[in-house]
Amino acid sequence: MAVTGDKTMSGTGMMVYWASGTAVTYIDRLNVKIEHEYQDIDLPRKKITQYKHKRTKITGTIGAFEYSQYLQRVLLSGTNFRGQNRLDILAELEDGESGERFSYSIQNIKLQTGDLANWQVGETVKKEYSFVATGAKIKNGDNR
Repeated sequence: MAVTGDKTMSGTGMMVYWASGTAVTYIDRLNVKIEHEYQDIDLPRKKITQYKHKRTKITGTIGAFEYSQYLQRVLLSGTNFRGQNRLDILAELEDGESGERFSYSIQNIKLQTGDLANWQVGETVKKEYSFVATGAKIKNGDNR
């Protein structure tokens, strides 16, 4: 069953892991962007420009509550914390109406920027961290 625009997908769980498989923390927001860069190639006697893939860049942001002190410590240390240096994210989406589930794996995350201190008395504290990654894939889905 294909996912259509009139359905609402909601995240059922997102966990940040060390590459060793040890859980670091839960997150409550995830945005992953994949950008492909192509080079124009003009071939002799061809009127249509050809394209060569140059590179792919994976970027995004994750969000968490203040209690995610591990992410703050990782941000301070430059993603080398407690002998680990590679973070992965496993995120799962579920359609509440049809029950369709999709799991995504984002590998080798390097945090770029993030809120170290950002709060206001009486407000719910949330942190946001931007990252780059070297791998992303759909691990499974009901309409594969």
